[in-house]
Amino acid sequence: MAAIRSWSERLWGAFPPFLFACAVAYFGYHALESERGISAYHRLQGDIAETGSRLIAVRSQRESLERKAALLRSNGLDLDMLDERAREVLGLAGASDVVIFRRERQ
Repeated sequence: MAAIRSWSERLWGAFPPFLFACAVAYFGYHALESERGISAYHRLQGDIAETGSRLIAVRSQRESLERKAALLRSNGLDLDMLDERAREVLGLAGASDVVIFRRERQ
């Protein structure tokens, strides 16, 4: 009977540390792998960096288009730019003209 009692006491004595270890494992797993965990944080940081680089590319493209549009406004009309755009849009050129079209980087 004493052997059963000591075994039972050891089992109950080991239960709180086992319960604590299970709780630490549960919360640790969810701190790493949940939708708001550390791995999700790193994925979001990667998404932010990627979006930032796309933003820079779109801003530079926008600035380029704004510069071209400014050349076509009536208050500062550049006749060479107007002539170039008319030839490109209409597909017209004179018999003695040499026209070289460049493809813009995107």
